[in-house]
Amino acid sequence: MPGELRGGSCMNSSQTNFSQHSIFASNPEPAQGGIGLDPLFRADADMLHLIRARAGLAVNGVEPPSLQATLLGLLGATADTDGVTVETQQLELVDGAATMHVFRPTGKGPLPLVLYWPGGPIADYAETARAITRRSGAIVVALDGIADTEVVGPALWGWVSHYRDALGADPRHIAIAGEGFGAALALQFTLGLEIAGGSQPQHLVLLTPSGLDPAGLDDTPVLARLPATTLILAELDPSITLGETLAATLRRDGVSVDLTIYDGVTEDFFGLGAVVNKAVFAQAQVAANLASAFNPN
Repeated sequence: MPGELRGGSCMNSSQTNFSQHSIFASNPEPAQGGIGLDPLFRADADMLHLIRARAGLAVNGVEPPSLQATLLGLLGATADTDGVTVETQQLELVDGAATMHVFRPTGKGPLPLVLYWPGGPIADYAETARAITRRSGAIVVALDGIADTEVVGPALWGWVSHYRDALGADPRHIAIAGEGFGAALALQFTLGLEIAGGSQPQHLVLLTPSGLDPAGLDDTPVLARLPATTLILAELDPSITLGETLAATLRRDGVSVDLTIYDGVTEDFFGLGAVVNKAVFAQAQVAANLASAFNPN
């Protein structure tokens, strides 16, 4: 792959409109690798171990690290990468640039491609990107931090369209994923693609979504054209009701939704598979659904 892949001029906002329908809550509070209130009494033992370890790292009122950072601290280095490599790229925007991280599995291309919107800095969500890469065999392009879909969305899709051959990505096999507040951004991004027409993703993965206003989807004419969606919820996530409402809204409009609520875990649990058993099952569910989307026969 070239040392630097740049985009932003391939598709402008007049070609792809990501702002026609607002699906965000009026006062969203993006998760930054945090956890819900008082989950201890229902948490699984492995989840509880991480929650307590994280709480023990809070000093003098300073916000403790994310769950994934806590996990890596417990492991002493990094989780098993299984050959996953990571490269950093800059996405040129009209005003400035956005940082992306390209997670690449072993194997020759062309490979499926997953565009991943994290719920905060990629340092707090990198294990999710690694898990999707490792379990699905797809290249994962992850944005770094909370990105405005109206600004980044058109440039990102243009970058993918222009550089997919250099990436070794198969343009027929593309999925969108997001976690926490990033799930709301992933949904908004996918709706923008549906409005614009043209190439569409084959699958949508929403992991413990937050910051959404499902009522904002009621007047979205393209909702029924969304791809099949995997929706992963956590029992101890304060936003679980929002996720259940989202599933009902999508199903009402004919979208195929594979919804699973994992008991005994909090939001942002998906990338914790090195310690949390439920995360392993959730990763397997997402990988299986991506495989079915990419290879329907």
